[in-house]
Amino acid sequence: TGAILYSKNYDQVLPLASITKLMTALVFLDTKISFDAMVTYTSSDEASGSRLSISPGEQLKVKDLWYTMLVGSANNASNALARASGLSREVFIQKMNAKAKELGLSKTTFVDVTGLDTANTSTVYDIARLAKHAFHQWDILQGTTTWSYGFITSAGNPHTIKNTAKGMLGNPLVITGMKTGYLDEAGYCFVTKASKERGAPEVIAVVLGAATDAQRWSETNALL
Repeated sequence: TGAILYSKNYDQVLPLASITKLMTALVFLDTKISFDAMVTYTSSDEASGSRLSISPGEQLKVKDLWYTMLVGSANNASNALARASGLSREVFIQKMNAKAKELGLSKTTFVDVTGLDTANTSTVYDIARLAKHAFHQWDILQGTTTWSYGFITSAGNPHTIKNTAKGMLGNPLVITGMKTGYLDEAGYCFVTKASKERGAPEVIAVVLGAATDAQRWSETNALL
């Protein structure tokens, strides 16, 4: 409904780390690129942090990059998807900020597509509103709630991507969207949408800046 059931520092601007990838996903969907399209990985896609182990020249489907970005939070998959959109990096980021403005996220700024840059900032309130829109998209819901995704690149290399939201594994609630984030500067971050049972009212919980991985999950579950 958009009603705020509980809030703490809801308007404080903080780095959102890989929760950024929800906006990357939204902008990519707007390009209408087929999930069956093939992408050749290049050295320009390389990134630090969480990444897919892949070599330049290997080919994989857009779908594989999509799930690797949302399930495994791979930063180089985010870069490759943005490049596969056909947009320049600068234009893609401009569209991320335009989308934020369109959604009324007045305290949200993006400067990269991965979340590695601490200048990607938002508030728990803006992230809740972003999540409400993003998790309404079937492809994002699927991409964030899949626990494991496997594929094989053109070089014959198999990959199994595990969901980074391991703290929610086995949770009895019905999870209809979730995304992790972590940077030293951002702490442990998480956003999720859930209900007690299918068809029941859904709530969105956002945690930014948790001191530990365990705290991220305990606070999320307490909120839910």
